[in-house]
Amino acid sequence: MPEFLKKPGSVLTVVAAVIALAACVVVGITAYPGRAPTIAPTRVSLRSEPTLNSLRLALSMSGLSPKALAAAGITAEQVPALVARTSDYLAHDGQGLNERMAATRGLRTTVGKLESKVRSGLASAEEIASLDAKRAELTAAEQEVKTLVTGFTRAGTTGVNSEAVQTLQNFAANRRHELPIEYLAVQRENGTWNGLRDALANIRVAAKTGVEPNPRCQALVEATNAEPAVASAKQGLANLKAVEAAWNTSVKSK
Repeated sequence: MPEFLKKPGSVLTVVAAVIALAACVVVGITAYPGRAPTIAPTRVSLRSEPTLNSLRLALSMSGLSPKALAAAGITAEQVPALVARTSDYLAHDGQGLNERMAATRGLRTTVGKLESKVRSGLASAEEIASLDAKRAELTAAEQEVKTLVTGFTRAGTTGVNSEAVQTLQNFAANRRHELPIEYLAVQRENGTWNGLRDALANIRVAAKTGVEPNPRCQALVEATNAEPAVASAKQGLANLKAVEAAWNTSVKSK
């Protein structure tokens, strides 16, 4: 017999513990009559439902933001179907966007650090040797993201008239110039972009300071505003609130 059972106090303690345990079991069975403990089965889905954030990211990255849609002449009535098509593509063929974006950002950071070390002369032989491989990885990752974005755009704009699709493509291609979206509706030479940027800045500063803008700058902006594609984009932006409301409602319903 174990030593602790030879002591009367120990025996009483063990008995009390057994009785308490039995009471807990009885209470449990009484509280849930006819039910046996179960483990919830793991549900395996063949279709990954897009999350709110992933759908917003897919739409924005593919140039289908509310402002772009409005400026391209897409109406609020067209938005629900466009969002639904993008969501469907994201669920079936566009999975992993967030992960691929994160991987691309990580590789871009790694390549940047390696390039800095190589330029400074502080890189080891192994780091120098790994730079080309990391650049290749980054290029491949960026291409994967680009392929996904192209798929989102094609899916979302299926059935949209070709003029609006071309305008959306111009917005996406010219986004790097960081000008008001209506001016991105037209493809321009680099020198023209720079001149337009300077002219808009001149007019903006003149308005804030209460002085007359440079006549050449004013003439350039007026001529640009008169371009059919720019004027059409400005007109479309008048419907931005309605398009934005439809966009937000459609995204939240997915």
